[in-house]
This record gives sequence, structure tokens and C-alpha cells, in this order.
Amino acid sequence: MAIPLCLIVAVVPLIIFVKKVIVSDPGNLYWDGRSSRYDIFTYYKMVFLLIFTAIGMILYLSMRSNDPFEKSKRPYYIPVGAYCLLTLLSAGFSEYRHVAFLGFLERYEGAVVLLAYSAILFLSMNVFSSEKTVRILFGCLLASCAVISVIGVFQYFGIDLFQNRLFQSMIIPASLKNGTGEFNLRIGERTVYSTLYNPNYVGSYMAMALPVMLVLMVRAEKVIHKATLAILLVLAAITLVGSDSRAGLLGTVAAFIVLIVLYRKKILQRKWIALAVVVAVVGGLAVFNFMTDNSVISRISRMLTLEIKDDAGEAMSELHRKLDGLVDVLMEGEKTELVTEKGTLCISLDSNTLVTTDENGTTLESEYRDGTLYMRDDRFSNIRLEITPEEGYVLVYYNDYALMDILLTEAGMWSTSNRWMIYRNGRQIESFGFEGMETLGSNRGYIWSRTIPLLKDTIFIGKGPDTFALYFPQYDFLGKLKFYMTGSLFVDKAHSMYLQTALTTGVLSLAAILVLFVMYAVLSLKVLWDEDFTEFLPAAGLACFAAFCGYAIAGLFNDSTITVAPVFWVLLGLGTGINVMLEKKRTGEVAGK
Repeated sequence: MAIPLCLIVAVVPLIIFVKKVIVSDPGNLYWDGRSSRYDIFTYYKMVFLLIFTAIGMILYLSMRSNDPFEKSKRPYYIPVGAYCLLTLLSAGFSEYRHVAFLGFLERYEGAVVLLAYSAILFLSMNVFSSEKTVRILFGCLLASCAVISVIGVFQYFGIDLFQNRLFQSMIIPASLKNGTGEFNLRIGERTVYSTLYNPNYVGSYMAMALPVMLVLMVRAEKVIHKATLAILLVLAAITLVGSDSRAGLLGTVAAFIVLIVLYRKKILQRKWIALAVVVAVVGGLAVFNFMTDNSVISRISRMLTLEIKDDAGEAMSELHRKLDGLVDVLMEGEKTELVTEKGTLCISLDSNTLVTTDENGTTLESEYRDGTLYMRDDRFSNIRLEITPEEGYVLVYYNDYALMDILLTEAGMWSTSNRWMIYRNGRQIESFGFEGMETLGSNRGYIWSRTIPLLKDTIFIGKGPDTFALYFPQYDFLGKLKFYMTGSLFVDKAHSMYLQTALTTGVLSLAAILVLFVMYAVLSLKVLWDEDFTEFLPAAGLACFAAFCGYAIAGLFNDSTITVAPVFWVLLGLGTGINVMLEKKRTGEVAGK
């Protein structure tokens, strides 16, 4: 019964294979209108996750001899059941049911997958009843982490194995090899994404894997085992640093704090061993840092910066100076409006003639020369329009900055700068909080400020699982331009699994998940606080709890994703099951005394 769960932990995060996805539903067509896309990292992860979960449920229900819904674990089933019900309701009433049930392109976390997560939690709570099966599961996790870390370290050094032709020939099916050529999988120069697609997801994964490794290394009795785990720990730490994931770093720090607090007795008893572990890990990173010209310290210092990364700050400040005085940009089918502090410039077509008016409909005086329309009105003297009549193309400049383009088509106005502006339809862009802090956490402040107002409509049921991108105000051209330096960015995730849950499956579903998390955390602290960890299962419970804390903290800034979340739900279920066993043992001992 444990085999499917072991495969989920060991295999699913590693799956990479090209799938040509045919798009026909309005939800997925909303992205860019293309009728087909190539998926590399997520589609088959979804397929095999569902297969393994289905097999696991069939085996459990057919082989379990006693009550499959054990009484001592039933309190945990209540929030999980509520979450499943709200997920189904959100999907069933969603405007985009195809996305809500099967998931959005390159994510695939629809209702089917979310229900699979709940099934994984249930199975993991009930299947791992012996020390042997728990050890096997941890072995699967370490093996998978080793592969991810080795690939990540190569990427850190600028050697991306995914660019290798032999590798690409392995992941491209024969039916596609004639028409696809090579896939460019590179996310960024010397940026670690491994098999998890996104560097942020690497951070969330390592926030779980690192504390598990540390606990197992401390418990290992043989020197060869300690040495092997120490090497893997260093490789995983390098992979975390290479991912540039500040959320992952924060989650890892939180997990290690939990380990130190709960493992305090052992640390004091074996302070020299603990010191040796710290020296080994820090020493390994220090040597690596020296060999790579201070790269580890420089990356960590950059990860600790809460504002935008790299040298984008100066360029963004210059952009904001250029955009000073511009309040909003709106595009309707027949009219484009530039709202400034001095008034509104309206651009429209009248009998194939470009007309410029103000907010009152008054025609503005202008001068056309050398293909450019200059505004004579003092309110808009900083705006000019470069016109190519034969192509029906207008390029709008604001303070000499190429603000946007306008294509004049038979169907109305359209823009390659941001095609989603055509869906604005007069809607206002709501914002709540984070004013002046939009660049917080790589511009997460901006995304959160535009997401929070949407939650007033999702108190009971959400917009539908995985539909975040379809309800985020993609038409906020000016906002995205200011904080991402491009208005055409497609925001497809909330960068917070809690906000993502609140919008897609509802605030009540988020409350159900948080109740589950709190129940698990409270019982973990209760059974582990005075534990001496001489036996394996309590140590395994500690590893699961630290991994849970790492992922939950990283989840404040990272999304749930099919590349990492299955591992989390397995470990959460395992930790819950171990806690129940330890609580039963303690209660029995007290009763016996």
C-alpha cells in the first residue's frame, strides 16, 4: 500500500517529457489565444500523480482489514472533507469549468489534482504504520532530492544538462521530433530550476528536504551514512542558494529553528556532534564559496533583500520618472484613453480618421509632420503619436517613452503591448494595501494588492481551482508597466498559496486548510516537546514537522504547484499519522501507570 506514495515522492518531481497540448476551452485560450502549446514539466507529472493516487486508494480500500476511517484520525478528516466539498463546489460553479477541473496550462492544479492531494494525505496518514515503511519513504525522498540537487549544482555552474541534445532526444516523443527541433528550457543564466520548472519551486522543495536530511544525518550511526548525507546536504544547500528563492531560504531557516528548539535536549547532550555537523556543512559551503569566487555569499545577500533583485532599481526609478503624471491607460474596442493628472487624452477612429479628444469630447488641436502627431494642448504636450497609416499602426510616446502601440483593425483597437487591455471594458482596477510597497518580494506586493480586493466575491466558494490568472486584472497595463517594466506580463499565479486558495476555492476552504495545519502543529508540539528522540519514529515525526513548517512558511510567498505539493501532502500525512501513534502510546503508558 505504501508503494504508490513512495513513487509519488520519488518519481513525480523528476518527470520531464514533452506533451503537445491542444487548447480549445476559453479559459486556456485566454492566455495568448494559441490553439496548442508544448508542456515539458507539468502535464505528465499530473498524469502520473493521478495514476499513483488512484492505485494507492484502490490498494488501501481493498487490502485494509480494519476500519479504513480510524476513529483517532477522524478529527483531521473534518477540515479535509470540508476543503474537498468547497473545492468541488467552486469547480462546479466556475465560469471556466474546464480549467477548474483539469487545471490551467503549465500548472494543472485543477479540482481533480486538489482532490488527489487530499487522498494522498489520507493514504499517508494510514499506510505508514511501521518504521520500515517510513525509512523506505525517506529513502525515496533522498534519492529524488539527490537527482534534483545534482542537476541543480550543474546549472549553478552554468552547465545546464537540459540543453544537451541527448537529453532532449529522451524527452521529446517520436511523434514530435520532426516538427519541434530543440526546446530552449533555460530559465536564466546560472539559475537553478532542475526538474521543478521554477526556481521558486526549488526553494519550497528544499525547505522540506533539507530538515529531513539533517535529522537523518544526526541519527545515522555509520560514518559512511553520515558522510553521504552530509554531502547531499551541502549539494541541496547549494541548489537552494542557486535557486535565488528568498521564500525557500526563509522556509528553510524556519524549519531549522523548529529543529533546534525541539531537538534542544539532544543538542545539549551531544553538543560536539552538533558542532561537527554545523562545521561540516558550513565548511563545505565555505569551500564551495571560495572555489566559485564568493558566489554563495553574494547570492544569499541578494536573497535577503526584500525589494527587487539585481540592478533593476535604477532602471525602474527612471521609468517611474518618465511615467510621472500618468494615472491610467484604458483600451476599449473603439477608443484608447490616456488618463493623466491634467486630463484625459482619448484616441479614436472616425471614418478612418484618427481623432484625439479630451475627457469632455472636445477635439484637441494637433500638428502632423514627418509621420508624427504632436499635441498642441498644453495638458498633453508631452504626448506624441507616431503613425503608420498603411499599416494601421500607432505608437504612443509619453515623455519620450514608447508607452504602447495601437493596432487599428476592423474589429477595433488592439495592442501587442498588452492584448488583455481589450478586456478592460471600463472596469476599475481595485487595490488594497501595499501602497508604496509594490516591489516587496520581487513585486509580490503589487500582485497581492490587486488580488485581495477580489476575495470579497469568494468568501463561500471560489472562482474555481487554478483560475487565478483568469480573474487577476491582466488589463492593469500601467500597474504592470510600473512594477515589472513591461505591460505585457501575464500574471498567472498569486505567489502565495494562501491567497491562491482563498481566490480559487474560497476563503472558507482556506480556513479549512488552516484548521488542519493548526491541528497538526498543535499535536506535533504536544507529542514532540518533551521527546528525547532516542527512537526512530519520534525523530521521523520531527523531520516531518520541520518540513511542514518550512513549506508552510515558504507558502506565504510561493504557490502550490504540482511539482512540489505532492511531496508536502505525503509528509504532512506521515507526520499526522506518526503523531497519532505517539499520542496513543503516551496515553497507553499513562493509563498503564
